[in-house]
Amino acid sequence: MLQAMFKNYLLTTLRTIIKHRGFTFINVTGLTIGMACCIMILLFITNELSYDRYHENANQIYRGGIDGRLGDRDFMTYTTAAPFARTMVEEFPEVINATRFLKGSNKLISYGDSRFIEDGVYYTDSTVFDIFSWEMIKGNPKTALAGPGSIVFTESMALKYFGKEDPMNKTVTFDNDREFKVTGIMKDVPENSHFTFDFLASLSTFDWSRNEYWLSDNYASYLLLQDGFTDEVIETKIRDFVLKYVGPQVQEGLGISMEEWEKSGNRYGYFLEPLTGIYLNSEATMHMAPVGDKKYVIIFSIVALFILVIACVNFMNLTTAKASNRALEVGIRKVAGAHRGQLIFQFLNESVILSFIAMFLALVLVYLLLPGFNNLTQKELSFAYLANSRFVGSIIAMTLFVALFAGSYSAISLSSFRVITVLKGKIQSGSKKSFFRSGLVVFQFVISIGIIIATIIVSNQLNYMQNKKLGFKKENVIVVERPGALDDQLKAFKEELLRFPDILLAGASTTVPGAGFSGNVYQRENSSTDELIHFQRVTGDYDFPATMGMKIKAGRYFSEDFPGDSMSVVINESAVKALAYENPVGRYLIGFGDNDEKVRLEIIGIVEDFHTQ
Repeated sequence: MLQAMFKNYLLTTLRTIIKHRGFTFINVTGLTIGMACCIMILLFITNELSYDRYHENANQIYRGGIDGRLGDRDFMTYTTAAPFARTMVEEFPEVINATRFLKGSNKLISYGDSRFIEDGVYYTDSTVFDIFSWEMIKGNPKTALAGPGSIVFTESMALKYFGKEDPMNKTVTFDNDREFKVTGIMKDVPENSHFTFDFLASLSTFDWSRNEYWLSDNYASYLLLQDGFTDEVIETKIRDFVLKYVGPQVQEGLGISMEEWEKSGNRYGYFLEPLTGIYLNSEATMHMAPVGDKKYVIIFSIVALFILVIACVNFMNLTTAKASNRALEVGIRKVAGAHRGQLIFQFLNESVILSFIAMFLALVLVYLLLPGFNNLTQKELSFAYLANSRFVGSIIAMTLFVALFAGSYSAISLSSFRVITVLKGKIQSGSKKSFFRSGLVVFQFVISIGIIIATIIVSNQLNYMQNKKLGFKKENVIVVERPGALDDQLKAFKEELLRFPDILLAGASTTVPGAGFSGNVYQRENSSTDELIHFQRVTGDYDFPATMGMKIKAGRYFSEDFPGDSMSVVINESAVKALAYENPVGRYLIGFGDNDEKVRLEIIGIVEDFHTQ
């Protein structure tokens, strides 16, 4: 009996859809477009929330960073000193294991006739595979990076360098002077990782990786905590840890105790952040790779909901507007004995079927539009997320939400028609229903206008970012990443470049303005020993400022005519304010060299402020 009833409902629904196919087409098209937009946003949000969660111990892994203040500048770094990771394991029983990463930029890697400049090199400890769940294809993850001069290739890099050859135990050369033996091949790092790489080389290759200097921050340190422990447990003990290890080096370098140094307004501590929160919630001021922002996830979620609601309201308006065409059907059904509940179920059944048809078409539309959407968002989104139970659940929930929300009002409205009235051909919508429909239209317009305004604001913001004056010239400037092997031939390399008639200037630097600079601490000349200032620094050659179009405000640029310029600096306007020098040109800034010896640097020029990141 029940089966026959459902079959009858289904047949009736299909007949109605076919009979009113023009109306059905308009309704389904609106729902399809709305659902397609929501699915693409849902794919984006699912991807953003999935970062680093594929690791087996993802909820137990934390990254350490420095939370400090030098003078009037606060900073939070994602890097720590060389001994930090190892010492955390020794000092805290809650820390099971630790590993470090150090970026190796622009390495010239050679094997046979294959020579490529690679930027995806990281040096790391042998414990890396005990903490992270990257899949090893060949080699033993426990021992692959245990020895000096060992390296693990990702699968794509192994194919690039060795083709069909077996890469294991083959030797590659870095920058024409250091050899590494291939001891493992691993799967490519998933795209939803807060940083990716192509090669992992043994950090134990270098003696400097074992230094005991605590006042540096070169290494990204990751800790594996015991199950059940959180970063809060560790951070309650960090203060004593800092006093024990950092304090003596502050005393030795500055001649004052850690407490005295902190009383003058400085601060030095550590913080831990969970691996799964780094991509969206990191407190660090700089990052290993571009990160996301939780605010955008929330904003996109709200936009998706609004788009879905607009599609539903549109469905409701169109359905109720066609009420007169269904009135006679309702009257006849009621005469035949159908009660209101059955009619509501019938109309909701139609809404559910239309919603699932729209969802199917929306998935097809998303499949066709996904390459363009990936290009827009710089993502690698795919329908592989259909294997994700949460994503599939969200799709089904979205479909049912649309069906019930969009179909409920029309079902209730149509089923409320009086038999005598509709059979006489007199349909009175009533002031309440008219007011409700008008309210839906107004709501639709308000939300649409809101989205348009938000789009204009975002467009203006993007335009501002693209055209904002950065303090340096970016037009007609080409950046050529050079390998370390070229450092000794830099002058000859520049001379070769300048032979091209279209190249007017060529300069070299340790980093590109806008990509972030390294930080260092300095002192004013003749200042008290505890007065430190944190500046970001870029090291460039004589032609770097002119090549980047930096405008001189006072003094001069570097010049080969002045041999002493190797011990000179050019500062910007913000640095002048921080130093509080009345006439900075000709005065000195105190830096710190190897082993913390003080170095006097003459200020020879001042340039306009420029953006460092």
